[in-house]
Amino acid sequence: MNGPMLKATGLWQKSSVKGGQYLTGRLGGVKVLILENRDRQTDDDPSHHLFFAEAPDRRQDAQQRAQERSDGQRAAGTAPGASDRIRRSPQGCLRPWTASSRSSGTARL
Repeated sequence: MNGPMLKATGLWQKSSVKGGQYLTGRLGGVKVLILENRDRQTDDDPSHHLFFAEAPDRRQDAQQRAQERSDGQRAAGTAPGASDRIRRSPQGCLRPWTASSRSSGTARL
């Protein structure tokens, strides 16, 4: 390669349950896998194959893990945090604006 190279993503080496080695990473919203070609017959066949797979949304996964952690804490008997109390408030918000706060454009807390 004579020209400049562009780094596309980082890859991590992993081991499968059966002991095989592979590389994995993300390229935007796509999961990248590089697996050894187990069907290789000659040197003309590729040594590895590049696969793309749908990757779950990281934000959605993070929210789900945070929810599971907070559910586990409640089940273990720990008190919910302030954010849980606000989220579960009957009004669903801090306080409604009063008539005097509407005229000034600021909320009275």
